[in-house]
Amino acid sequence: MNFEVKLKSTIPLLTIIVFIVIISLIIKLGVIEVGVRPQLISLFAVYMIVFLIRRFSDLIVRLEFHSKLYSMNNIVNKFLYIVLGISLVLYSQLEDVYSLVIANIFSVFCVIVFGIYGERNIWNFKKNYNPDIRIDSKKLLTYSLPFVFTMGITSLFNANDKLFVNYYASDVELGIFSSATSLIALVNVIQSTFNTVWAPAAIEHYSEYPDDKEYHQKGNNMITVVMFVVGLSIILFKDIFSLILGEQFREASLIIPGLIFGPMMYTISETTVNGIVFKEKSKMHVIISLGAFIVDVIANSILVPRFGGVGAGLSTGFSYIVFFTLRTFISNRYYYVDYSLSKFYLLTFVSFGFAIYNSFNTFNLVSLVWYIICITLMVIFYKSTIKALLISGINIIKSIKN
Repeated sequence: MNFEVKLKSTIPLLTIIVFIVIISLIIKLGVIEVGVRPQLISLFAVYMIVFLIRRFSDLIVRLEFHSKLYSMNNIVNKFLYIVLGISLVLYSQLEDVYSLVIANIFSVFCVIVFGIYGERNIWNFKKNYNPDIRIDSKKLLTYSLPFVFTMGITSLFNANDKLFVNYYASDVELGIFSSATSLIALVNVIQSTFNTVWAPAAIEHYSEYPDDKEYHQKGNNMITVVMFVVGLSIILFKDIFSLILGEQFREASLIIPGLIFGPMMYTISETTVNGIVFKEKSKMHVIISLGAFIVDVIANSILVPRFGGVGAGLSTGFSYIVFFTLRTFISNRYYYVDYSLSKFYLLTFVSFGFAIYNSFNTFNLVSLVWYIICITLMVIFYKSTIKALLISGINIIKSIKN
């Protein structure tokens, strides 16, 4: 492997190492005063390097569609972190924060080892080296740089609701809102699982069959049905959380209906954003994130002073509908796919009305009737998709039994 290719292939790792060294020197020389001990900064620096390598390892596993290995790595990571973290906290002389950081580094390192071993044929650089492959640094930078701004705006977008609740309401209200957010994290499991599988599969299918748009329509229809069934059911039975987890979650359950549209719309939009991905229009992600962020700021400014955490939840839900809309319409400019948006938006806004009602009411007859209306609309609009999902589910159950 020639020097140029070696250098370019290690640019991400070299960049982060240089950055860490510079920051460490600045802190060591006292140019910047920080309230964190140098030893802890060093551990975080090691973690950043290890985490970056893991991102490459996970990416290879995803691109190879080895979902079992990917799932196992995530399970092993969490298991080792919990076991080692608890062990160090209870039985070592280290401070708790050091114990947890060390446990995190070790668990991530083990996952890297498993990932590299599982894909050892690809990680064999000597065997796989192709001198004809060159990395276009300018193209790589042009494509990747917008993601830096996108991630920054997205971070503000995700924190926006908490900032408004903290400013206009009380610490108690902020705690209730945070509890609701943690409950919604359960739905994020579906979101992350689907995104992990769908993204590389969609790109590979497009590279082989660029004119086959039915594949993307079917993917969109299937995840739409799954996310609406899950989301609408959680809204209807939201009061169960307070019965199971305790009375302190009763107020948090009223925030759930608005918040649930976040993972719903984001996950569905992963199937409609294909045009931006396929045509490498990464700059559009900045526009999308900024547009959704501005809408969220305006909505929070109107709703949070009056309705507190419930207003923030509804603001987040509406902003994610805007997020879906921007992703879909901009994507269709570059790679048009007929997603039957008229029926989707009818279902979405009827469902969002259902969410608004349940943000101010506990379970009652109106909630049940509205839920049935939403499910009926979904069955009418996505009848063939629901039938296909049921057949697939039955076949999976049969294969497990056999």
